[in-house]
Amino acid sequence: MKVELLPSSIPVSDAQFLVSFLVNDVLAIDAGSVGLMADLRRQERVRHVFLTHEHVDHIASLPILLENVYQPGNECVELLGSTDVLEFIHRDVFNGRVWPDFFALSTGQDRFVHGTPIRVLEPVVRAGL
Repeated sequence: MKVELLPSSIPVSDAQFLVSFLVNDVLAIDAGSVGLMADLRRQERVRHVFLTHEHVDHIASLPILLENVYQPGNECVELLGSTDVLEFIHRDVFNGRVWPDFFALSTGQDRFVHGTPIRVLEPVVRAGL
């Protein structure tokens, strides 16, 4: 397993203001800086984003990531988090005011994002992890 703390600035600094871990290049834990990776091909490989909580340093680049990797079709990024976190993301971020409502725009075979609620102490397997 390869785990990488994504930098929140370029050039890389000792100070880390945003939180994103990338696991095996396909799974992110939090989205503070994952949408800021300069290599768009790396962003496109991210298929699952676990959101630990709603603080902005953990979700700051989520809208940018989703917009950067969107392609028409059934493939989309899966957001995983508690029901409270997913409701917050929909109500306060993707609400048509702060950012377009990617959940409402995700219909049929053309999806921006998919939310999957997870429960405390219930195992979740994604990308073989």
